[in-house]
Amino acid sequence: MNQRCRDDGRKESKGFRYDRVSWASLLAVVVLLSSCGSTSPAPAQVLSCGADRREIVSLLHSGIPTYDYNPAADLADLVQSSDLVVTGTVDNIARVAADDGSGGETVTVISTGDARILAQRDQVDASAMTAFSYASWWADITNRDPLLTPIGTRDVGYVAFLSESSSVPGGFLVRVQGLFVGCLTDTHLVNSIIEPLPSDAGQVTVAELVDAIIETAEVS
Repeated sequence: MNQRCRDDGRKESKGFRYDRVSWASLLAVVVLLSSCGSTSPAPAQVLSCGADRREIVSLLHSGIPTYDYNPAADLADLVQSSDLVVTGTVDNIARVAADDGSGGETVTVISTGDARILAQRDQVDASAMTAFSYASWWADITNRDPLLTPIGTRDVGYVAFLSESSSVPGGFLVRVQGLFVGCLTDTHLVNSIIEPLPSDAGQVTVAELVDAIIETAEVS
């Protein structure tokens, strides 16, 4: 079922209710495991970017809606209009309820390691950020959602352009032109997970995109 979303990731209409493990339930597991010496739920499996890059990208793409949006004029515009721009590694991927599950909204949650802030709007507190989210839902009722339990990843680098949002896990929502991933072990160009970068960014690796953002932030 196709639905169209605004730039803030919220669906303009709801056509179904799909039961999902809630973020509160997942958080309870995190707390329980933390008390046993672990900081996150054990993933169902761990995928390596070198061997499993296509599968990882497919999982990140899964369930993303169609968007109506106004694209950023250029990379500088994308940076300046974001509340937060970060880079780091993708540790876990999971799909959970956006809030308490009562509205049927679901999101893909990226648990991130070694997050580095590249640009930040004043008054935005990202000191405790360990995850961010974007709208997605698994509509195929005949097959199990592959992200119903967390999937771990290795050597997956990302750059994310985020907006603050209290309604999603992690407190930050990925913008439409907002998530780009690539393997840290090779020179593959980044994959756009939702919509592509502005044209002036060109075709870049994660490291090249990070350098371009830093240069843009310094100029502005």
